[in-house]
Amino acid sequence: MRLREIAGCLIGVALVLLAAVAWLIFIVLPLQEVLGLPEWVTLILVVIPASASAQIVIMRALERSQARMEAEGQIPIPTLAQQQLAVQLQYRLSAWTLATAILCGLLAYFIIPRIQYAMYMNPAIDHFFIPVDSLACTIPAGLLGAVVSSFALERRLRQVAGEDWLVVRTLLYAPLSYRIARTIGGFTLILSAVLTLLCIDCYTRVTHEGFFFNRFWSLRERFYSHDDVVDIGAIIRFKHAQTGNIKYKDDPYFMVRFRDGYEFSTVHTAHRYDPVSHQLVRWLSQRTKVPLREATLGVDW
Repeated sequence: MRLREIAGCLIGVALVLLAAVAWLIFIVLPLQEVLGLPEWVTLILVVIPASASAQIVIMRALERSQARMEAEGQIPIPTLAQQQLAVQLQYRLSAWTLATAILCGLLAYFIIPRIQYAMYMNPAIDHFFIPVDSLACTIPAGLLGAVVSSFALERRLRQVAGEDWLVVRTLLYAPLSYRIARTIGGFTLILSAVLTLLCIDCYTRVTHEGFFFNRFWSLRERFYSHDDVVDIGAIIRFKHAQTGNIKYKDDPYFMVRFRDGYEFSTVHTAHRYDPVSHQLVRWLSQRTKVPLREATLGVDW
């Protein structure tokens, strides 16, 4: 694939992502507030159209590149039957990987917090246990499921293609060679598996002694005593970077600052601003004698 074709494909995918962000901000989130939709429904309304659109953009780019390579004699011209078979298998593979990615993402959304509770929470000493934000787990888990399913489906595609498999395989992975495509798939498999494991290993435990943080890029817990807490804030307002106006946040959250400057935020957790996080900061305020205050991001926080 030429550099110009790659750039065009990347621009197309970027436009799809921008459209997905606009769809989320201006359509899906207002609907969520009006109708009270759960987060997993919001996820479906965003992921399915974005994934399908990106898949269409990529497939169109590959088809144009393949047609150019055939015209230039870089790959053998297949028969009409082989072309039709390759198109059928390509759409079957795309539909299967997309469906598997969505299914694995949804499973991760519901299952990973429960896995964290089972693996890391100690009910005897933990007053609070805060899992990672479930939405953060859906992308690597969905990608992992898509790659694994595509590898598993290849054997079935080989059986369907029969003697035409070598020609059909060239069409399926064009303009990349089969070896390069498998290498990229293996790298993606390892990367998505590592990111999924890091998501599972990201949590916060609160005991009578203090906080035990296990951040995303860390493989061990970091401890802070309750005596190290110097400030507890509910971030409900923010200062606009351009205008300087003070506005109320649509998605407030809590933050805890420790003596060395380290800050714990509920932003990327499963309990951003819900009854569990409210109960946590009230309990912490009583435990440390540090008052809980309303704060404005960019002004007094």
